Amino acid sequence: MIVFLLVFSFPVPLFGNSIALSILLSAGMLLKNGQLREAGKLAFSPYAFAVWTGTLLLAYYAFFYSFVRGTFDFARVRILFSMLLGCVACILAYTSLKGKRDDTDYMPRLIVYVFVIQSIIEMAAFVSPACAGIVKRFQFESDMALAEEAYSGFRGLAISGRLYFEFAVTYGVVIILQMKRMVDAGRVSFLHSGELLLLVIGGFFAGRTVFAGLLFALLLLLLARVSVRMKMAFIVRTAIGIGALAALCVILLPGEITGFIQTILLPWVFDLFIKYQETGTATTSFSFNTLNEMYRVEITPTEWLIGSGHYYNPDGTYYKHVDAGYLRHILYWGLLGSALNFLYACRFFYRPFKRLSKGAYNDRLFLAILFAYTLMVHYKGDILGASRFYYIVVILYLFHFIHIKKPIKQTA
Repeated sequence: MIVFLLVFSFPVPLFGNSIALSILLSAGMLLKNGQLREAGKLAFSPYAFAVWTGTLLLAYYAFFYSFVRGTFDFARVRILFSMLLGCVACILAYTSLKGKRDDTDYMPRLIVYVFVIQSIIEMAAFVSPACAGIVKRFQFESDMALAEEAYSGFRGLAISGRLYFEFAVTYGVVIILQMKRMVDAGRVSFLHSGELLLLVIGGFFAGRTVFAGLLFALLLLLLARVSVRMKMAFIVRTAIGIGALAALCVILLPGEITGFIQTILLPWVFDLFIKYQETGTATTSFSFNTLNEMYRVEITPTEWLIGSGHYYNPDGTYYKHVDAGYLRHILYWGLLGSALNFLYACRFFYRPFKRLSKGAYNDRLFLAILFAYTLMVHYKGDILGASRFYYIVVILYLFHFIHIKKPIKQTA
């Protein structure tokens, strides 16, 4: 429950946001079990300390930068303090969670399970208007309206405070994490492949960016040091799972729903591949075309160097109507601020990677792929050091990763 409330950060009556409820529940459990000191130790552990102090320092920099430039656009400051809140909530939640935390699969399993539950919720809301009505009670009004206006109701079906890009990108992280669970287990069970299939389906309801997560997950499997037999088993059991799911849809779902899937949902999901087959290039798809237009925006020499100090336009839209991650950072605080933000983002991954011995090939590969995935999705939207929704999952997992991995041995 605490992990679900924390990760999805959805609106709830009285508390405003489920992250507040998760903090209260976590704090209550810590008081009950006498674990406040343990939470303090985690907060001042080298990794957690590096993350939250880095967040605070960058927030101060953003504040004084916007103040000195005279724009008084403190949106970036609010985002970073939201990140700080997420870090604090993760510290409390991770400390309060019961279970065998020395079990290497403990936290990955919890994260995967809450997203599998979310996928089931999305599928139920897709086929049942009654379920969809209940789900919409736990969504922000602006996101709910966009789902109805722009996506024919097949997106925005989750109990979540984020329903689109950030949601899809975070699903991608969990798909990579699920592949890591299979690599660690050294085998592919039908349960593992079924969970992965549910994650992919849930990600499709969030956005096509989930394909990037799936691609990096397959890259992890391809490069990991596991048996060829396991890799072949993944292909076979995934194919069986897809076939079984397709058969169940045909047998159990009403004709109007299967028709909607065939004529609306699947063409939208596979738009990139369809456009590539029709035209020989994926750049003609709506997503790529919009993104390419953003990267043609005019940037002045001053903006390249120190930015404009504007993160939003006065009317609340993105500055120069650009939401591509790298461009938004350059337009806001230039290459200098972008470099500082990049170094800040590295803090999330550097210490976990440093603690690993050179022999921990699969663990190092996983962290490298996760970081590369973060850099890639930032090309499309502002993720790098900016999305609390995304980084809560990363922090929760890396807290556990640090806990169960021994530091590297120092040689004389």
